[in-house]
Formats: sequence, structure tokens, C-alpha cells
Amino acid sequence: MLLPLLIYLSVLVSEKAWATSVTMVSASICEGVAETPILASQLNGIASISIKVNYDTTRLNYLGVRNVHPGIANALITTNAGKFIVAWFSLNPVQIANDTLMVIRWSASNYGTSALQFDTQTPGNCEITNIQGTPLGVQFISGTVQISGARPPQPLNPLRLSNLNQSSYLFLYRRNMCMQQALLQVARDSMFGTTVLSTVMPDTTYLYPIPAMVPAQGDSILWWRMGGVYNGDTTWSALGRLGFSINLAVSSVSFQPTRLYPNPMQSFFWIQHPAFELDPFVQLTIRDVLGRLLWQENLQAHNQRIHVQPNLLIPNQQLYIHWHNKVANGSTIAMKSN
Repeated sequence: MLLPLLIYLSVLVSEKAWATSVTMVSASICEGVAETPILASQLNGIASISIKVNYDTTRLNYLGVRNVHPGIANALITTNAGKFIVAWFSLNPVQIANDTLMVIRWSASNYGTSALQFDTQTPGNCEITNIQGTPLGVQFISGTVQISGARPPQPLNPLRLSNLNQSSYLFLYRRNMCMQQALLQVARDSMFGTTVLSTVMPDTTYLYPIPAMVPAQGDSILWWRMGGVYNGDTTWSALGRLGFSINLAVSSVSFQPTRLYPNPMQSFFWIQHPAFELDPFVQLTIRDVLGRLLWQENLQAHNQRIHVQPNLLIPNQQLYIHWHNKVANGSTIAMKSN
């Protein structure tokens, strides 16, 4: 009698260790898409599935599913009023030992946490049966999607432009999806106690004249930072510095605009400036509207002008062209044509 009892107890312990379960894997999101797999354990000989998961529609947008298990490929999968629903039935029982039932895809619509709660309180809403219609003892384990808070924008170094009536800085950043607003601050100190500029960035670029930010006599540096605002919270980027010691020293030539021709440019263009006569060795950089470096070269000027042949093949693109030598620096804007 003792041996059969021990074998029976061993089988009970083994079945408990390999409990039949359906698990919703948690995820976090700020940018892009969050994916929450539904994992199955020991679903053997199943003939029907009924799953209902409640989620917060003020936090999440349902995008669809992928990687549906082949055994339940014809399942009805839908959403309605914050409920994710799966219904499936077959006369041919399916074996799903330890595998993924499907992967749900979400996008964030608001800050916070959304529970992905299996509705086990309502009879029949979460139930898996065999071919006889007998419910299996399935444990349903819920999950969450965490929508993180504010992230700072991804600032790019300001570009100094000298092709206007007065020199300006062009601030650029890459926008984060979770960000409601982007802020730009310029101050006289790294603690931002004395603010020179505080503004909401209208888009991904902001143009601001240098003379409006020129520090008091004796100052040579301003500090700048960008902030991402989400749900009333602001997260700031790392600090950057704006130096004026060189820029102000060459103000006598910076008001003479850089000339670029032809514009729109073809496979080549010319840049002309009086400072090239004083120092013909010039470093030239070309960036796109996001501040990404497209081309950089050291060139030599002749008769106050430089002939440029960059390998830029993208048509109809606005480009920011910056140059500097030991005497001065300047920038201009060009359009790349076909």
C-alpha cells in the first residue's frame, strides 16, 4: 500500500510543478510600440479557448496581434470598449505545451500604467476546455504596460548662421513621441538663475538672433538646455554652452553675408566671403535640417571663393552649410536640386 501511495503523491507534486497557466508578459513604452506576449504552459488536448483581458483605453491604443500560434490560427480576436477578446473552438484538440499563444501590440496614449487584467471574475470569460467541454484548471496571470514619463528631447548642437542681416543660432532637436512640448532655455549661469531666453520650441527647429543673447560686458559664455514636457512634468537635457569670445571678436566680418551660388545647387556650388582672402584654408561642413553631418572637408579658397563638389545625392533637400577659418566663420542655407 505504501508504494502506490508514494507514486500517487509524486504525480500530484509533478502536476503542481507544471501547472497549466496562461501568462500576460508585462512591458514598458515611451516611444514606438509595446508588445505583450501571452505565454501558455501545459495546454494539452484543448478544444476551446475563451479569453477576455481588460485594459485602460486612456493609456493604451490596441494595434493588433502577431505570432498567433498555428494551432489557433483561426481564432476570433477583437477589442471592444477596453476589452481584448479571444475566442476559439475546434473538434480536433490542440497540443500547446510551452509556447506563445500570440503577441499583442500597443501604442501609448497617455502617461501612467495600464493593467492587462484577465477577467476571471465573470464565469466563462477566461476559460479553456477539452473536447468534452470540461474546463481545465488554468491559472491566468495578469500583466501591465508601463508608459514612462517625460524624456528630454535629443538636442543637436546649435548651428551659427551668418547669412542673415545679423548672426543667429539655429537650435535643433529630435522629437520624442511621448513629448507634448519641447522647451528651450538660455541663461547666463549653469544653474539657470538668470534666464536670457525661455520659449516653447514651435517645431523641431528654433532660430534666435545672437545679438539678443549677447551677455553683459565681461561675460563670454551662455548656457542652454532643452526640456521635454509630458503630463505636466519636465525633464531637461544635458547642458550646452554658447561661446561668444570668438564670435564677438569677428563681428566686423560676420555682418557681411556669405554668398553661395548657384542656389538651388546642382552637383557643385561656390562659396564666397571676404575672410577667405585673409586665410584661404577653410573647413566646410554640410548638415541637414536635423543637424546630421552629411559632408565635411578642408578646402582652399582662391580669390575669396571656394569651389565645392560634395557627394550629396538627395534632391530637394534644405541644407545648412557652415565654414570657419582662423579669421572668421559663417553659415548659409542652400537647397539641393535634382
